[in-house]
Amino acid sequence: MPPKTIAKAALCDPAQRAAVKYAPFDLCAEVKHARIANLLSPDELAVYAGCSAKDIHDIEAGGGKVEHLARVMDSLKIDLTAIKRGTMLHARLTATRQAKKWTIEKLAARTGLCIQRVADLEMGKVDVKDLLIVLNTLEPHYRRRASPSTQDAHDKDSRFTPPSIVQAIQSAFGTVDLDPCAHSNSPMRAANQIKKEIGGDGLNEEWEGRLVFVNPPYSRASQWLTKVNAEWEKGKIDTLLCLSNAKTDAAALHKALQRGAWVFLFEGRLKYLKPDGTSEPSSQASMMISYGTSRSQREIFAASVAGSWLALST
Repeated sequence: MPPKTIAKAALCDPAQRAAVKYAPFDLCAEVKHARIANLLSPDELAVYAGCSAKDIHDIEAGGGKVEHLARVMDSLKIDLTAIKRGTMLHARLTATRQAKKWTIEKLAARTGLCIQRVADLEMGKVDVKDLLIVLNTLEPHYRRRASPSTQDAHDKDSRFTPPSIVQAIQSAFGTVDLDPCAHSNSPMRAANQIKKEIGGDGLNEEWEGRLVFVNPPYSRASQWLTKVNAEWEKGKIDTLLCLSNAKTDAAALHKALQRGAWVFLFEGRLKYLKPDGTSEPSSQASMMISYGTSRSQREIFAASVAGSWLALST
């Protein structure tokens, strides 16, 4: 019998059809696919998820730690069907097991793992490899849940600083003390944050600190640039960075240059993050206005980011 006929005959068996229809879902491959779809490198995703690039590589290879996988899934907005809802991945597995009225001993027997290993998993203490075994045993038909669209996801002003830029800023200028235009979904984690989402108003509150960073909404860029200049003139900030669209005709930009600010012009279009976890190139060129930066700091920043520094005089 020709090979094609054999394959067709095999699919007549119900068990074979089920195996084809419900092929095991590869969660780690889905993580890699989502990272690439979001135009993120392992290093960029690591910054956003709060782990290392090695952790990302380990997860995508089917290994790594469960706690790191959970952070990465949260960063990429990956949720799973079939298992119980919740905030902690290992707790969701426990709830799923209990809903099926399985004991830890029964789950251990079905997975081939020892009882202690399963118990450790439900405490979030084991490797991704064991997690995948348990997932495929508890709910072999689990898949990635489709992300619901939200109004915020379509808000053009909700564009967050790329993780690579966050990393470059931290490496060159240090830890950010204040972000007056902060958001829970942003990878920029300042020590102090003013969040509009919980009633904060960075345009009307005073700023101070060793390093202040702001990535304002494009729709109000001129107002924020005016605010940046005003806050710098108060003398309560050592270093001030403002990421914005590069509107070279903006009066606030020229005022900043006249007051000794350095402006970094990014080469190409930055890929800003969106609230749904994806990223897309900006529709406009971007720049970063800086007050109070040293030559060595600017050189460190320029060494890791494509672009050039601009000033009225050196």
